[in-house]
Amino acid sequence: MGNALKGMIAGFVATLILSGLMLLNSTMDLMPQINIVRMLANLATLSTTAAWMDHFIVGVVIWGLLFAVYDGVATRPAHWLKGIIVGVFAFSEQPTGFLASGRRLKLRLICPRRRSL
Repeated sequence: MGNALKGMIAGFVATLILSGLMLLNSTMDLMPQINIVRMLANLATLSTTAAWMDHFIVGVVIWGLLFAVYDGVATRPAHWLKGIIVGVFAFSEQPTGFLASGRRLKLRLICPRRRSL
């Protein structure tokens, strides 16, 4: 089995675990202000189903393939430590990218580009 398939399987498992925690959060109402799927649906004007699909696409394809690349390049730490390193990177990068994309979207809605004639 190649690194890409292993990375995508790892991304799928991690996305399933995170999705379970997100559903647990929404059913127990622990932190109602943190609902990633609702924020994604509102930000990109998607349906809830499309927001969940985006969540799985990013988790499986993007983060899974990035893990596969990192696993192939870095030979030093153990596999579980590589997973923790990628997880910490994803945890620290994801909100930054999510907020930046939201700002760009809001700026496009507020200040649309003028077309030159």
